[in-house]
Amino acid sequence: MNKKAYDKRLAQFQVDLGQRVKEKIIDELGYKSLDAFSLEHHDLVTKKTLYDLCAGQRDIKLSTLIGLSVALEANPEELINELFKAK
Repeated sequence: MNKKAYDKRLAQFQVDLGQRVKEKIIDELGYKSLDAFSLEHHDLVTKKTLYDLCAGQRDIKLSTLIGLSVALEANPEELINELFKAK
């Protein structure tokens, strides 16, 4: 795979990942907005990081994954499986 194709695939993966995170927060957990979630869990994941991640503009780092896992009351392995499963 050439670099251009890889970059395009990675960018789409980040968008898909962000959408899955947002769906989990809004649809499954019932938060009214990302703001409400970030306000409640600001010590685990910053608002900017959450918004960038959900917009597909940021990759997910291990520290962010752990913070999200704690905020979503899931262990990291469950969260990874849930976020990466095919729709």
